[in-house]
Order: sequence, then structure tokens, then C-alpha cells
Amino acid sequence: MSFRIQAGLIAITVALIGLGGCMSPTVWKGTHEGVRYVIHRDQKLSRIAKTGPFMYDSTELTVVVDHGAVSVNGKTLAHVKSGDRLEVTAEGMVTVNGSVIYGGKYGGTGTIQQVGAAQVP
Repeated sequence: MSFRIQAGLIAITVALIGLGGCMSPTVWKGTHEGVRYVIHRDQKLSRIAKTGPFMYDSTELTVVVDHGAVSVNGKTLAHVKSGDRLEVTAEGMVTVNGSVIYGGKYGGTGTIQQVGAAQVP
């Protein structure tokens, strides 16, 4: 194989890798009413509302935090307070202070829980 063909193939490979990097989710970090958020946004369609109740809305997932109650797809699953951290992962999993409250694309729906409360065996 000639040097020009090899160089061309390398350039195409690098360009494709670069395009793949552009497809990665955009991460939004912020604070709303004292709760810290890390949101891995869906690239297809998503929006974040920061006035009134906090809301993340995408094609597969809606997360609303209103007066400390965390609802995922219409079901209240946890409560947060100032200083807590809520994260929506790239896979659609929702966590509060590292505890999974919604399992995302890989299953699980979570249950109502007070994050940080003692676990009953």
C-alpha cells in the first residue's frame, strides 16, 4: 500500500474518531435552590428549566424537583434538601448523593426513600 493511501486512511480514521467524540452527551452542572445537579444531557432532544421547580426533560426521561420532592417520569422517588447532589447519567440513571433512585435504560424504577436515612434490613 502506498504512503498516500495510508496517510488518507489515517486521516479518515482520525476524522471519524473526532465525529464520534462530538456525539458524547453534554454535561450540565449547576445549582438550583441549594441542590447541586450534574446532568448528562440527551443529545436527541432535551431541555433544562431552572425557574420555578427544577426540570430536566428529554425524549425518555423527565426529572422534576419541586419543594424537595424528586419525581422521575411522574413518580415521586426521593426527597432532596440544600447541599444534596442529584445526577442524571448518560445511561438515564438518576442518583441522589450517589444512591440510585431510578435505574435508567438498564432497569429498575426505584422506590420512595429519604436519602441519607438509615436503611432497614
